[in-house]
Amino acid sequence: MSNVPSARLMLFKDLTKCKTGDSVRVTGLWQAYDDITNTALMEYDNVKATISLEQIDQILPQAGDVVQCIGEIMEMSKDAIQIQARIVRSVNTIDMELYEKVVELRNSVI
Repeated sequence: MSNVPSARLMLFKDLTKCKTGDSVRVTGLWQAYDDITNTALMEYDNVKATISLEQIDQILPQAGDVVQCIGEIMEMSKDAIQIQARIVRSVNTIDMELYEKVVELRNSVI
């Protein structure tokens, strides 16, 4: 068995409640990729996160794509959220309003 923890399904706006080391699965908008630092910027509901892509070896999403990121919180402060990505995948067909309602309902009972 792997020692990789399960990622907690959460809304992007709830990332501010996390702490360093937490495993998360969030969905937001892929804003930009920086090939020098191998990081991306994701944003949703006025919350931004820098995504470290060191472990990712795949074609990356395009700016404006709706993307799901699974990974660990590397840094958490009032000014910065950094996530070490294990998986990034485009989920452009998702209805974000419905998704948010479902995640909130799910998290209220689990």
